[in-house]
Amino acid sequence: MYHQSGIAAWHCVGYIAPMTARKLRPPRAKDLMSTIGQKLTWRDVAEIVIGSCALAFPVSVTEEVWELSKTLPLGRVLYLALWSNIFIGFFTYQRYFRGQLRGNVGKFLLRVSTTYAVTALNCATILAALNQLFSVELAVAINRVVIISFPGSLAATIVDGMSRDEVPIKPGAQDPGDPQNLGGDHESE
Repeated sequence: MYHQSGIAAWHCVGYIAPMTARKLRPPRAKDLMSTIGQKLTWRDVAEIVIGSCALAFPVSVTEEVWELSKTLPLGRVLYLALWSNIFIGFFTYQRYFRGQLRGNVGKFLLRVSTTYAVTALNCATILAALNQLFSVELAVAINRVVIISFPGSLAATIVDGMSRDEVPIKPGAQDPGDPQNLGGDHESE
């Protein structure tokens, strides 16, 4: 696409990279990916809170969870926490980092750990409001938070991934600067 001034520009998801007419190259994948949704914003945190409430609250009011937290051994609780983080990692990789993880490991780990931490804090807040957090031993309280965080983190991850303004790159795309290589229902101008 050429502007009237003779300078070419690539337009992709609101990112315009001016280039001279003799050196036509698309924007670097690193620049493009920063506009596609790897950044963790306050809106993402709000989506994580809302998503975790969707499943954490109904699960936290059940007596089965309260009793399970008293009898479940620590190894099983840690296993649930591990699987929660693995699921968040797989979903986050597929949604935001397909083939672009090199050089973005810090952003990836930040998104995964923030999702789980915000979900666990949300679950602890719900349990505290129900008087089921501070009225029991510390080990039982931690077990309850981890058990409820398992479905809560799954829902939080999915709700966070449903943002309309973040469009991932299609797998196998040769030119990430080409709007035709973007997923979703994005219309090019």
